[in-house]
Amino acid sequence: MTAIFLPETSALAKRLLLHRRFLAEQVIIRKYRSVEIVLAFMVSIPWMPPGSHASDDDTSHYLATALSIALDLMLDKVITPSTSFEQEFVRKIPKAECLNARKALAMDGFEDVDPTSEWGQRLLRRRERVWIALFVLERGVCLARGRSYCVPKTCLIMYSDKWHYHQYADVQDGSLVSMAVLRRDLDDLFAEVRTRCDNYGPDEGGSKIAQEIDRSIEDFFDNWSRAWPSVISDPESKSLPPYVEILVTHTRLSTYSMLLNHPSAPPEVKRSFRKSALSSALNVMRAAIQGESRLKSMPNNTVTMICFAASVALALSAPVPEASGNKKSLAPSVRHLIEDTATVLERIGSKPSHRNGASLVYGRFLRVLVKQAPDIDSKPSVPQHSPALSMAIPALLSPAHVDGASPNNHTDPVTGYWSDTLDFSAMSYNEVNETVTNSDLFSAALLDLPWSDSNPLWTDWMSLPDFNYP
Repeated sequence: MTAIFLPETSALAKRLLLHRRFLAEQVIIRKYRSVEIVLAFMVSIPWMPPGSHASDDDTSHYLATALSIALDLMLDKVITPSTSFEQEFVRKIPKAECLNARKALAMDGFEDVDPTSEWGQRLLRRRERVWIALFVLERGVCLARGRSYCVPKTCLIMYSDKWHYHQYADVQDGSLVSMAVLRRDLDDLFAEVRTRCDNYGPDEGGSKIAQEIDRSIEDFFDNWSRAWPSVISDPESKSLPPYVEILVTHTRLSTYSMLLNHPSAPPEVKRSFRKSALSSALNVMRAAIQGESRLKSMPNNTVTMICFAASVALALSAPVPEASGNKKSLAPSVRHLIEDTATVLERIGSKPSHRNGASLVYGRFLRVLVKQAPDIDSKPSVPQHSPALSMAIPALLSPAHVDGASPNNHTDPVTGYWSDTLDFSAMSYNEVNETVTNSDLFSAALLDLPWSDSNPLWTDWMSLPDFNYP
């Protein structure tokens, strides 16, 4: 991996890439198994070169192989006797979820190592660390790509909140556990939100449901942020590093996207969270632009999150015709932000010249996405049938529902725009939220529009998996 980021190691990087593929094939064919092999597959995933299209790489293959080997080695088990968990807790764990320390060391080829020694403890914690890291990596990839996950939430994951408090803990254990807790508890948040929408009755107020769901989401992220300030914050600036900010904000965006697409969600809920989704999408791109200097080794997962945010922002910021014939839109500002984001991604993915990073491919994709977006200067359309769609986006309606506007009713389509393009990349997190919240972009008709309709901006990323819920 190091050779990818060094300017003078172009030839070495190409040879090592071919050698890595050869080793991976040999491991699979010869069925080699070790903790180091699981870790090697995991390390290869974040900076895997792109294929001919967005998902044409070995990420899923490597993840599946790493998971298979990890389960064969019983990395998901809690080591007993354990020094990472309290004995009272260990006694409550089923024996099937536990693995004797000496047996674990013997499986790894360390039969002569005393499990109570420092070396033995570090080896045993390494097993648990690799499983937690695999959980975090796989959940992150699945959430970013819209895939159903397969790494189970074992007892080691369910009770890992204090796992990093250990005399032999690694300096990065706290950050790892904080991400594991976020990914783990996100399932409960999704389940709570889905259940609240599914149990919605006609006698209940949709606005009240929206407030309850919004409170649950805010409490979830606030509680997580308060629980891990010393772990996730930058010690110098006391703020979130760009990687963490993008990850957390994208997690918010995924939650809002799930609500927008949930069939039983009340209209008031969908209307309430359109603004939240747009502001989260804009903040993901803003964090990427402002943190460019610290994102030189941007992993593929972060790139996918940024592109997902760009797709959502472009779709939700489309021009909205008003009754007067004018249009108010955040689209020019959003498109400017997406183009700036594309420039950053291309710059990161092309340095050094031999890197061939996924961000370079995705940056070009964003430019194509902006060019394919509906023309913001197109004439407002007049519906033939339902008046409720009179405020909807013309590009999202089928030809049977829209007709060309009469030349006699033509008005200057630019008069309703903001006089200046808003520079979202220079704003703070709260400023972006306030700008979106205070705008009158979101009319009732737009917010009630079914986003499952054919839409060139609406990628399959928005149809997130059901997260293994019935």
